Amino acid sequence: MNRPLPIDFAQRRWRITAAGWLLLALGVVVVAAWIERASELRRKIVQATSELSALHPPATREDRKAPGAITRERARSVNDAIRRLNLPWETIFAALNAASTPQVALLSLEPDVAASVMHLMVETRSTEAMLALQHRLEAQPGIVSAAILRHEMRSDSPGAPLRFWIEARWETPR
Repeated sequence: MNRPLPIDFAQRRWRITAAGWLLLALGVVVVAAWIERASELRRKIVQATSELSALHPPATREDRKAPGAITRERARSVNDAIRRLNLPWETIFAALNAASTPQVALLSLEPDVAASVMHLMVETRSTEAMLALQHRLEAQPGIVSAAILRHEMRSDSPGAPLRFWIEARWETPR
């Protein structure tokens, strides 16, 4: 009944098999290949960054402005809008109302702020009404000159109206 117990106080050593050595070698090769690929990618990134910085000139003083700062283009567009709003609209409309008659129809009005000129497209049924409008516009206060640029007969429209374009220059305040 008393059987001897097999007790081994000395630990067994693990033996590494050939498959273990093979897996270890494979792991070392994979890690080495990954490190090589990472360093290659790092070199490419550094090269691309240097090429990009060579393409773009260094930042000028204007480029380093605060994000809310107004650029020259923005200032120019704001100034253009202000000039359009500050047109002598009352003078222009008063001159157009005084010069117009029931025989003429104003189709479009396009102001050119830089040249102090407005371009009008008008239709009428007679050349007399066209010339009368041009003379009445020239006689209006605030209008320096009015010239007929071109005209055409609209045979495709009922009544064959005469369409003409007038360029009227207004007085610029000093």
